[in-house]
Order: sequence, then C-alpha cells, then structure tokens
Amino acid sequence: MNSNDAGDILFICGRNSARSKLAEAFALSSGLSASSCGLLPPSTSLKISPHALSTLLLLYNISIPLPPPRSIYDVRGGFDHVILLCDCVESDDENYVKGLSKSNTYSIWTVVKPSHTENGFEIACSQIRGEMEKLGWL
Repeated sequence: MNSNDAGDILFICGRNSARSKLAEAFALSSGLSASSCGLLPPSTSLKISPHALSTLLLLYNISIPLPPPRSIYDVRGGFDHVILLCDCVESDDENYVKGLSKSNTYSIWTVVKPSHTENGFEIACSQIRGEMEKLGWL
C-alpha cells in the first residue's frame, strides 16, 4: 500500500500525551493524514510528554508541531482508520470510539505505556513503527 492511500487516521491512547502523539508524529512525518486524541474527559488539562518529543528528535530526527492533547469527545468522526494504542477503552466509550470510524470499527495495537517501562519511549516507538510498517505506512 502506498502511504498516500491510507486515508485519514486517528490514533487514540489514554491521555494523548505520549503513545498517540508518537504515532501521529510518525504518520505526519511520512506524509499521512493523521491526528490523535485520548480517552480522558475534555476538561482534563494535559501536555505532550517532553520525553516523547525528545525521543522523536534524538532517535528519528522528527521535529514537527503537534497540537495539544485532546479528548475523543473533541473529535469529529469520519476516519478511515481508528487505532487504539492501548487496551483500556471502557465499555461506555467503546461505541463512541467505533463511531469515529467510517466502518464503525477500530483496531488495537498494544503498545507499552512508556512511563512504566525502562526505555519505554524507545520501545513504544519501535512497536508503533512496526505496526505501521506492517501496513505499508512507513
């Protein structure tokens, strides 16, 4: 698959501060149409993890502007691919997550929570890039 054929991609993780931002950055730097969000309520005030940004820069030479974290409830549907980067979706949110996809489905990529593992950001990047390579997006 040509990376331009991937369509619009939405990456979701718990807080939209690390895993989904890493995936969004890899996708955008490869010319894909991508955005990200988190499962937390819209009132939650978060920042992108500085460790995620430094890992992108130091290991992959990626330095692109990323929007601040946002909630799934701040996102409009119509995505070709909705990808959950953790297996933490609650049953209350599952129908909403499915509704963000044109096909009413989503995929799960189990990616390590970077802050809970030594070298977690490097491992998460490797896992995300591996999934994207399987789909021909990188």
